[in-house]
Amino acid sequence: MESIRIGQLSRKPLMFVWLVVVILFGCDSPPLLFDCANTVDSVVESPDKQLRAIVFERNCGATTGFSTQISIIKAGDTLPNEGGNVYVASGHLGRVGTEMDWAGSRNLLIHKTLTGAEFKAEHSWGWIDAVEIQYDSTAKVEKP
Repeated sequence: MESIRIGQLSRKPLMFVWLVVVILFGCDSPPLLFDCANTVDSVVESPDKQLRAIVFERNCGATTGFSTQISIIKAGDTLPNEGGNVYVASGHLGRVGTEMDWAGSRNLLIHKTLTGAEFKAEHSWGWIDAVEIQYDSTAKVEKP
C-alpha cells in the first residue's frame, strides 16, 4: 500500500474552499448571511435634548425572526446597525407594542411590564450621568 504525503494532495479542493470563503465574506464587508437592518418606529428626545431613545424593529433575514428593540444614543448620533442597547424582545413592533417617555433627563420610562421572555431589559444605561430605566405598563408621565 502506498502512503500519501500532504504535499501530494490535490490543491483543487483547497482553492475551492478559498473561493467560497472570498465570495461569502468579501474583502471589506460583513457576510451577506448575517446582514441585518433596523427600521425606526419612534424617537423620543430627553428633556435636556442630550439623548434620544429609539424604538426600532430589527430584521436579520429569513433565518431569524423580527425583534423589537430600544437603544439610547446621544442626540447628534445616528442609530448604529446593531442590536438595541437597552431592550430586546422577539416579535414585530405591532405585537410587542413598546411605548416610552422620559420622566426626567436621566430617567426613561418604558410602558411595558417585563415578562421574563425578553432577551435584554437593562435598568440603566451609561457610566457618567447614567440613565435610569423603569418598566411599567400602567405609569404615565405628566406632560407640561
